[in-house]
Amino acid sequence: GVRSGLLEVGIGFVPVASERIESQALFEEDLVLIVSPRHRFAHRRQLSLSALTKESLILLSEKFCTRRLVNASFEQASVQPKVIVEMNSIEGILATVRRSNLATVLPRLSLGLARNQTLRAITLKNPTPRRGIGLLWKKGGYRSGAAKALTDQVRAVVGEHWRS
Repeated sequence: GVRSGLLEVGIGFVPVASERIESQALFEEDLVLIVSPRHRFAHRRQLSLSALTKESLILLSEKFCTRRLVNASFEQASVQPKVIVEMNSIEGILATVRRSNLATVLPRLSLGLARNQTLRAITLKNPTPRRGIGLLWKKGGYRSGAAKALTDQVRAVVGEHWRS
């Protein structure tokens, strides 16, 4: 919608893969390994991505850019992930992880969606999968006063959240 001009402003992943869209980064978030307290890695604070070579994983389907980022991180670490389940719902993935011995790689912020905070988030290293979130608008496109006010408000709220 932003690229076509249907929407004046959007929030999405940055950097943007389109030359017709301008962006301003708001924040970055790490993707982490999420496991239940029964999982063998539950006591770990961090883990090398290569440690997941033989780990049974449940991941978002490949239609999600988060999954493509996860795949690129695995490729960079020369890891062949053992994906045994794909889902299109973060809530569904977290519910499955909570009740099974499967692990997943999702944004750390996705644990905020979990009603039961028993899940463990383990920082991944070498590389650390990370994605940027930002404001998007059409390059050279018109931005109304309302769109400018909205972007100012989003910047203020995000700034408050990341400072606290």
